[in-house]
Amino acid sequence: MPTPIAPFISAVRSSVLGGGGAATPYSDILVDYGAFEVWIPSSMVDATIPAKITPDRDGSATGWDIQNSPGVITNTLVPYIDGANDVSTLLSASLISNFNGHIGSVFIWGKDNNPGDTSLRYLWRSAVNTSNEVTLAKLGGEHVFVYISGGVAKFDGVSPSSDFFSMGMSWKDGDNGDEVRCFYNGSYVFSFTGLGVWSGVLGASRIGVVGTSPGNVWNGWVDYPAIRFDSVWSDDDFSAIHAAAASAGAG
Repeated sequence: MPTPIAPFISAVRSSVLGGGGAATPYSDILVDYGAFEVWIPSSMVDATIPAKITPDRDGSATGWDIQNSPGVITNTLVPYIDGANDVSTLLSASLISNFNGHIGSVFIWGKDNNPGDTSLRYLWRSAVNTSNEVTLAKLGGEHVFVYISGGVAKFDGVSPSSDFFSMGMSWKDGDNGDEVRCFYNGSYVFSFTGLGVWSGVLGASRIGVVGTSPGNVWNGWVDYPAIRFDSVWSDDDFSAIHAAAASAGAG
């Protein structure tokens, strides 16, 4: 079942703000569904990647071509990541102290500039190290979901869309339910079980790149990465969050 209160809150927002039609900002919808934080690349005016809930969690990007192309949300312009030289980070003291690799969910919108490219390119990566990471990426011409806990790696992929797409993943490690569920464009695609146990303190969280130096850089566009901890988005939640983009407002 969808989170019961979230659709109600969004409806109230639309009524109060709209007086006849103003669309609820998409980031508000994600927060109503329990996001710990939402970053809004389409609201960038400089190198800062704005965080919705608190500026203490703002990220930063170097080299992104901001306000480059129309986004998935009407009246937004999203940044382009060049596939070669760009870097970013979302790491903050708050994210480090709250990140839960044992139980959580991630959601993000992207667009692939070259769906036929077979190179490894990162869309999202949060990691302690290579033995504990949550990754959404592209490899071998597929959009891939990766969850590694305690050195136990699980991954699989789907055929890439040539339009804007969403990727979502929920995880409960081997001590907390032993299941990862993966979603593409709001639909469940597959699960992983037989997981390890997450260990360690978050050391990196990035959009569109693997590390501090350009490497495995995303080639395309990105918007509205959101993350949730200590509980997971359900199948219906992922479906609703994806569908809400069609009528949501900017911000």
